[in-house]
Amino acid sequence: MLQILKLDRAWNFRRLGGSSAEDAWSQVDLPHSAVLVDLDGRGHWQGECEYRRTLRIESANPGSRYVLQVGAAMHTATVLVDGVMVGSHTGGYLPFEVDLTAQLRDGEQHELSLKLDNRDNPDVPPGKPLAELDFCWYGGLYRDVELRVYPPVHITDAIAAGEVAGGGVFVRTLQTNEGEALVAVKTHVRNASGLAQSLVVTVELADSGRGVATGQSTIAGLGAGLAAHTETELTLVHPRLWSPASPLLYQVRVTVRSVTGKKLDERTVRFGVRRIAFSRSGGFQVNGRRLRLRGTNRHQDYPYLGYALPRAAHFRDARRIKEAGFDYVRLSHYPQSPDFLDACDELGLVVMNAIPGWQFIGGEKFREACFRNARDLVRRDRNHACVVLWELSLNETPMDDAFMSRLHTIGDEEYPGDQMFTSGRIDR
Repeated sequence: MLQILKLDRAWNFRRLGGSSAEDAWSQVDLPHSAVLVDLDGRGHWQGECEYRRTLRIESANPGSRYVLQVGAAMHTATVLVDGVMVGSHTGGYLPFEVDLTAQLRDGEQHELSLKLDNRDNPDVPPGKPLAELDFCWYGGLYRDVELRVYPPVHITDAIAAGEVAGGGVFVRTLQTNEGEALVAVKTHVRNASGLAQSLVVTVELADSGRGVATGQSTIAGLGAGLAAHTETELTLVHPRLWSPASPLLYQVRVTVRSVTGKKLDERTVRFGVRRIAFSRSGGFQVNGRRLRLRGTNRHQDYPYLGYALPRAAHFRDARRIKEAGFDYVRLSHYPQSPDFLDACDELGLVVMNAIPGWQFIGGEKFREACFRNARDLVRRDRNHACVVLWELSLNETPMDDAFMSRLHTIGDEEYPGDQMFTSGRIDR
């Protein structure tokens, strides 16, 4: 079974290249901002900084994978163990994984370090220099960090798997009518053991803990080191549909077992059963009913703290938006915290999700980063009932047809069917 070790406490932090006081180590907890700005958002710092802590696995499990999962790091990260680089990532808004199995399997104590750089970089979206941007990107490890211990046979991470329209657990509502709904659950399983495995994948849908539908599929003879997808379709009788007025959520539990019945891994995701549609004549519809949206924009920063908000603060923002009479939020202009999306799922706010961008388009590296952001955004957030629009576009930016077409195509590839709606300032 997947085990998760939270790494939010007892980090040592320092900013590099400044005065001796800035270069001094201090102990911090996550989420953390590399700089505390004043109430008006002034006093930003850009440069390199470092987070360091010890890491030890008391009893290494043979065949398991030890993976560092970073919720977000602004904006270019280098990961080191005992001073040796083991991974890197560019992009400050989406999660990434670094495999530390080779370093941690000896059960000894090691030093984990993340070096971050938030200076202007035209290759990293949003790309525009901070001084010319209409929002701030701050710096630091401003979301959670954890160590994931994957068993030899496991369900993969949706982003790290690198699978188009796959990886992890992907849940879609294929059909709804007055009496029933058809839900598809696609699961990606990796066999990192040294032997071929025949597996049984069970999918259970529950409503407030009560099972309402179940299905099963098999993966026969999955070779060592290989991975495979399996998809199960479930029929819900008299489903409770998700909408802004009635944000009802189901629990989808996926369990992987050996053919002898041994449980190998399990995931649970929340999912709202709903169908959406857009048209000139019918406007926006949820489950066949037209909804006139009343919306607002939202940034994820807060006075002093910048982006380093706790979960409760994201929920508070969503609740205040709902209580103010809105039912629609545009997440301008970058991927925001999954905690805010969780709140929107629960409270009944529909969301326009966005990749990073504002009045700037760069060269080939920048464009490739935009394409990667688009894929990773959909893979991270595709199971959220609240997300009805995907702004796979750069805000207020002149874009050529080839660039725009590629972004829209990525959306269709990553979320096949008729429930992917992309948006932007330029017509498709």
